[in-house]
Amino acid sequence: MRTIRHPRALALVLIPILLLCLVGCGGGGGAPANGGGDNGNGDNGDSTTVVNPNTTVIPDDGSVEITEGAPGTLTLTGAVPELEPGDIIVSAIGRGLLRKVEAVLTTGVSTQNGAGSIEVETSQATLEDLFETADIHIEKQLGPSDFESMEPLVDGVSFGAASSSVETSDLLYSIAVNFDRAVIAGTKKDPIVYIDGGGSFELEYVLDIRLDDWTTEYFKFGTTASATLNVEVVAKREYAVEKKKIKIGHLKGAPFAWAVPTVPPLPVVITPVMDVYVTFEGSLDAEMTFKPIITLSATCAIIYEKGAGWSGIAEATKNFDVTPTPELTVTANAKVGLFCPDVCFWLYGAVGPYVAATLPYGEMEYVLQSSPPRQTLDAWIGFDFTLGARIEVLGKTLVEDHEAKLLDGKYKVWHLQYDAGGNVPTIIQSAMVPSRRLAVH
Repeated sequence: MRTIRHPRALALVLIPILLLCLVGCGGGGGAPANGGGDNGNGDNGDSTTVVNPNTTVIPDDGSVEITEGAPGTLTLTGAVPELEPGDIIVSAIGRGLLRKVEAVLTTGVSTQNGAGSIEVETSQATLEDLFETADIHIEKQLGPSDFESMEPLVDGVSFGAASSSVETSDLLYSIAVNFDRAVIAGTKKDPIVYIDGGGSFELEYVLDIRLDDWTTEYFKFGTTASATLNVEVVAKREYAVEKKKIKIGHLKGAPFAWAVPTVPPLPVVITPVMDVYVTFEGSLDAEMTFKPIITLSATCAIIYEKGAGWSGIAEATKNFDVTPTPELTVTANAKVGLFCPDVCFWLYGAVGPYVAATLPYGEMEYVLQSSPPRQTLDAWIGFDFTLGARIEVLGKTLVEDHEAKLLDGKYKVWHLQYDAGGNVPTIIQSAMVPSRRLAVH
């Protein structure tokens, strides 16, 4: 059996950095190879995997250093391999590399320790360039330890590991978010709208890719996200804005290299990056407090099948409990997105699948009715979930990026009805919204 070309040896041990998400692949030399083995998540593959025979694996053990000059131009120094136009370069260095050599610009020997050097012009390669045949399945639940950094970007916001008086294994995967008078309008000294309280969220991802004859036959990207929030949204005075989106946090995952069981092992590298936002749009004319207690879980997936195109699945469960403020007559037509994560998964340094969600938002609507004369103030809790895939690193079969809003739910949680004099209202409150399956958009 022929092996994948390697600049130094036939055996290469890859050290996984932090398993943040998803992708696993099998590989082999120019002849069919056994792609079986444990993918690190207890799932043993049993399919045959065939890798492009012109693939060179650059180890991440320090024997080769890679620097990038002009876009696409790489300089390799150290124990460098022989490269030719058309070769595929794969490496776990940095965010990972999956490149196709377009031209060899220079070769030579550097002055430092007699190390070799080579400069090549490359383009982004795809999984379809790398694998003739492969069957990929990876699923992973994320936790605080999977993140290289969790940076708050607004004063009063913090992220960290969830805590409880009872230690359970679930806490390993819960990421806490806390609001301490986190201002979304105004200043810390003079807040107009701010959030107090906190909660936690959990994320789990799955990626399935099946390739045959250098073509993507099947692609699935799915995620399950759960959020629990117990917060107060406080407005101190009149405020209006068309739409405001505030980035409150940036969470950077460490790159993870999953080793395909070839000789030498072939790394598939993913780096997740999450940005978290709070949004506000609409207007308020008086001081008010909105206190939602929310538990929400959503499972969504986008699926591509050759010959059938794209489809999606979605399901959500939720429990809402919202405290109204009946002592106040408030003219409010506002919508606040309380926790809005955008998560991108960088495959070999190129954007692949992503998810954008609002988990959840609160919305209020004021209506002044003339006949019979009365005022009403309604409140909703809603959420939305969008999944997508950018095809730059996936292959030519998926000819265009795909995005689908799979969940878009909105539920009335209470209704305040005032008489013409603005007296104590009738309160119709729904403390719990039952679970149900939502239609796919």
